[in-house]
Amino acid sequence: MSENKNLKPILIAGGVLGCGCLGALGIVFIALPILAAVVLPRLIDTTEADERRLAQDLIAQLNSAAAMYTVKQMKSPERFTDFVTAEDIPPGSSYTLSTRNLGLDGCQVTERVIDCSPAFTTIEAKYFWDRGAITFKINPR
Repeated sequence: MSENKNLKPILIAGGVLGCGCLGALGIVFIALPILAAVVLPRLIDTTEADERRLAQDLIAQLNSAAAMYTVKQMKSPERFTDFVTAEDIPPGSSYTLSTRNLGLDGCQVTERVIDCSPAFTTIEAKYFWDRGAITFKINPR
């Protein structure tokens, strides 16, 4: 192999390198707490916003599940428990939606109310059945 005669060694004085490292280290120690103070609250706020969006999306899923029940059973559902379950959906069942895997602990399903508050950490979400109309209420904890 031939040596490249154009390459010259790079000399770094110990004092300059030491000063540069300490300066960079100082910037990291100053910037890190500031970034943590700014970024962490935003990450926590993101959790609430994400949970709120998921809870709002469930209303569309409930309406779709009610429509699928109507098509499958040839009649409109009279209550949530006609088409929603908190358990796995068994084969051949009339259920068209399961809340078992929603969030942390799923939802509690009754004839007129679905309480999904156990599924979320930052919000309380409830859905109501009133003569075929589905409404919901979402509140912060």
